[in-house]
Parts: sequence; C-alpha cells; structure tokens
Amino acid sequence: MPAVVIRAVIAMTRAHASSTQPCSFKAPVGHLRRWPLIALLLLSSLLGMTRPARAEAAPLAIQAQQAFNSGNINAAIALWSQMISAGQDVQDGLYNRAQAFMVLHQFPLALNDLNQLEVLQKPRVRSYTFLLRGIVLNEMQNYNSALQDFNHAEQIDNNRLVFTNRAVAYQRTGQFAHAERDLLRAVRVDPSQANIHNLAAIQLSLGKFSDCVNHSSRVVAAYRTFYPAYTVRGICFFRLGRMENAVADFLRSTSLNPEQADASQYLGLALISLGKPDQARPFLLRAADLSLGQNDQVRYQEVMKILSSNLKAPTPQGPPSTQTHSSINPLR
Repeated sequence: MPAVVIRAVIAMTRAHASSTQPCSFKAPVGHLRRWPLIALLLLSSLLGMTRPARAEAAPLAIQAQQAFNSGNINAAIALWSQMISAGQDVQDGLYNRAQAFMVLHQFPLALNDLNQLEVLQKPRVRSYTFLLRGIVLNEMQNYNSALQDFNHAEQIDNNRLVFTNRAVAYQRTGQFAHAERDLLRAVRVDPSQANIHNLAAIQLSLGKFSDCVNHSSRVVAAYRTFYPAYTVRGICFFRLGRMENAVADFLRSTSLNPEQADASQYLGLALISLGKPDQARPFLLRAADLSLGQNDQVRYQEVMKILSSNLKAPTPQGPPSTQTHSSINPLR
C-alpha cells in the first residue's frame, strides 16, 4: 500500500480544560486553562490521508476517493462499504472508511473499522492502524488504551507522528512532564510551528514560564496572526510579573479574536496590576459576557467577584493545578 501523509489540523480544541484552585481576591489571577494542543486530531480535514485508489483499482474505489475528496463524506462511506461487503480491497476500504467516520465524529464506528483492520493485518499490524486508533480512543476519552496504541505504533517503526498525538493523551490526563518529553522529541524531528506551540502550551502548564515565552515567541515570529500563541505567551508574561509585555500580548490576541474569555480576563488583571482599573473594567465585563455565552460558570463567578471588588492589584501565582472542570468549547 502506498505511503500516506498526515496533515496537521491547525485548530484549537478545548477538550478537558483545567483551572487553578479557586483563588482569594488577594490574588485574582483567574483560572488558567490547560491549554489544548494543536494536534493531528484529524477531525477537520483528512484529505490527502486516505489511501489513494490505485490505477488498477475497482471503479468503486475510485468513486469513493473522488466523493471523499469533494467533501461528500457519506457517499464515500457508502461506496467503501460496498467494497468491503464485496470483498474488494477490504483493508483499504476499512482504513479509509474509518477516517471518513472520524471526519463525522462517529468515533465508535471508526473504532470498529480499525479493530477489524488490526485483525486482518495480524501478525504484522501497520503502525498507522495503531496511530489512527489511538487518535480515535483519545477522542473517546479512553486514554490508557490510546497510550497503548501510540506505544505500539512507535515500536513498529518509530512513527514520528506518535509524539504529538501521544502528548495529547498525556496532557489530558495531567501527565505534563511526559507530554513535554514527547513534544521535545516532536520538535527535534519536525520543528514545525504547531509542534513548537504545543511545547509552549505544555511548558505553561508545567510552570516553565520563561521556556514558554521563548517558544511562543518563535511561533509569533513566524505567524503573526496566530492568536493562541499571543494568549499563551501573555499568560506566561503575567506569571513572570512582566505586566507591560502581558498587556501587549493580550491586546494583540483579543484584536485577532475577540471571543476569548481567557485573554480578556487576563488583560483586565494585568491592567489592574499596572494601576489602571478603569481601563481594566471593560475587558473584565467582556470576559464575564463571554464566560456566560460559553457556559463557563467558574470563570464567570471569578470575574464577577473581581468586578464587585475595588479592583486591587493581583499577585501572580505559580503554575496551575491539574484540577479540571467540564467546559468544552471548540475553537476552529
């Protein structure tokens, strides 16, 4: 079978956000998200990843590939299903249909196809089968099984795509040191801006704020409109007590995407610390509005507590805890 190339999906997905411990008003630093990674989640675009139909392939395979490439996912699934039922290129059909199900977020169906594919490929299961199944299991929040599949994929051929995806599982289970280890490896083999940003986000969670600033700076130098990197770097500046730098980053980030409750809240807090409560108030009100719209009750209550006070200067805290809450807010 021909090799395939997995393309990174540049999308921020808020899956399993986290917060710091609830803080007193003496240090209203806000609850810090466990910043989600830009990962090869394969949820928005899988074009170019399916196994292309060979020149001698059956008409059904060619039609399915064309339907998938044109975005007609259900038609592609129907055609691949016909191939599988007829016993034509069954492994390619299962592999491609699994990815089509992933595009539609039909993860149990994708998992069923990948399980069948593993059985057919035994005893020499291909690394991409384990890699894709690990991604599916990640999205189904079965992180232990996902980690096992990623480890199998790495053992087969040291698949470099394992590192970023396995880091997602480690991040979501609060194993930040393991996530950082994988992302350092990912950056070594592929110093893409996505991998560098992922590393910065994990270093923020680990409280390695100076390292986070350095890596986020590399990202914004290459992609000046990539707002998540400004927000992550701004929070690190805030935690380092570099409030002027934090304000500059949050202003830039919110100008690029005004729908960020995190950045608006931290911008308000940084302005308070600079003795500018009147300038801070509109941003905190904006953070409260956004938190309501995003059903983030924790942040809303936090911001309203600050607004109901006399807006005293916050004291930057240490690294965030791994306490989680249930807010899920995809940003595409």
